Formats: sequence, C-alpha cells, structure tokens
Amino acid sequence: MSASVVSIPYSQARPLILAGRLTAPLVAGAYTWDGSYFDASPGVELRSSFLYIVASLTFAADLDPADYSAAIDPTYTASPIPSFRILQRGGASVLADAVPAPAYFSDLGICYPFAPKVDGNRIQFSAQGRLLQTPALIGKVSVSLAVSCVVYEVSDANWIRKFMSRTPAPALPQGSKRVEGTRESIIMDAGFRSEVFG
Repeated sequence: MSASVVSIPYSQARPLILAGRLTAPLVAGAYTWDGSYFDASPGVELRSSFLYIVASLTFAADLDPADYSAAIDPTYTASPIPSFRILQRGGASVLADAVPAPAYFSDLGICYPFAPKVDGNRIQFSAQGRLLQTPALIGKVSVSLAVSCVVYEVSDANWIRKFMSRTPAPALPQGSKRVEGTRESIIMDAGFRSEVFG
C-alpha cells in the first residue's frame, strides 16, 4: 500500500486528549466502582464521517501506587482486578474489551481505530472494581481513578476511504463500523502500530 494509506495524515488528524475522573466514596470499608458512565472531558462531539484512532492510554488514582495495588479486592466477583472501559455515549464500546488496571501506567501505546455510526456522540469512561480500606487509606473518604487517552480524529476522506476498504475485522463492538484486520492486529500489535504510525 502507498504511504498515504498506512500513515496517519497528521495535517488532517486532530489529536484529542480526553480525561475522566471516576470517584467512589468509602462505604462499608471499601471503595467500589460499579460500571457507571462518566463523560470524558473535554466533551468532544464525534462525527460519523471521521475515523478515530485511540493511540495511548493512561491510568492512575489519587493514591500512592503501592497503596493502590495493595488495596485491590481480588474477591470482588464483578471485577477482581479494577478495570475501565472507553465507550461512546449510549454504551457502544470504543475498545473491544475492558482494560485491566492492576497498577498505574502512563502513555500505554495502542492503535485502535473506530468509526461512530452517528454524529454528535461523545466519549465516556466507566470503571469497575473495588479497593479495600487498608491501614494506609484510613481517613480517606473517597478514591478517584483518573483515566485519559489520546485519540486522533482523522478527517482526510480519501485516506479514511482507503483505510476502511482494507480487509475488515470479523466483528467489532456494536455501534462501530468495521475497519481493519483482526482484533489481534489492532490492539497492541507492534507491526500494525508501525504500519499505521509509520
């Protein structure tokens, strides 16, 4: 393929830095996230004529990293390891799976394209998991998880058309158009990342 197909046209790809804060109060000795959705900030309206590529993820909390890891409740059946999701408003997934967060990470490089089916949708985050109030957290009345991602909003119609005409995935999350390759070739695949980001 030509370079115009396999590298993002940065002159027509606006980088969006989206963040969300997910706070859980202390209840019965634990801080629990139940999967509720929160709008990402800033609230950017997605356009169905554009292609969006999630390029990196960052996760942290307002705790010392060691205290966070030590407080994870592995007996919480809904999610033994805290995890978060990135969705479009209405519940359509942006990433196919929840992202587990057993520890903090910064600028985790991925390459995951998605195309909204409708205009005006927005990105949301949700989290699920439980932290126990360990001795280090005594006096802490709530805990906030911080999630952020960098998403490229590609508006080059010619590039998008060529990219979308490549071999489609067998199935992508409901609410998204088919884009490229298998799930394994999209999420955290060094060859694909190198191909797209050149």
